Amino acid sequence: MQEAAQLAILSPRKTEHQRPADRSFSGNFAAVGGQRCIIVDDTITSGNTMREVVKYLKKHNAIPVAVWVIFDKRGIKDVDGVPVFSLFKISRID
Repeated sequence: MQEAAQLAILSPRKTEHQRPADRSFSGNFAAVGGQRCIIVDDTITSGNTMREVVKYLKKHNAIPVAVWVIFDKRGIKDVDGVPVFSLFKISRID
């Protein structure tokens, strides 16, 4: 029988003055160390948040394998070597 997927939640910074290091994984969910991880978010705009998450995962001995988003506002193909897959690519028409 195949093992069910596990969920880990990375808590965002509460204010702009906090550093990316102020993020933390919720202790109520699965540990990420040594695990292959898929990052899921609603929107990717600049990729900065995803870069922070990828860096954080690698620092905690996890293996980020993909970023899944609903909306991609910039057509980002990968984040630090981790491929980005989106349901919708948003483009602006002036």
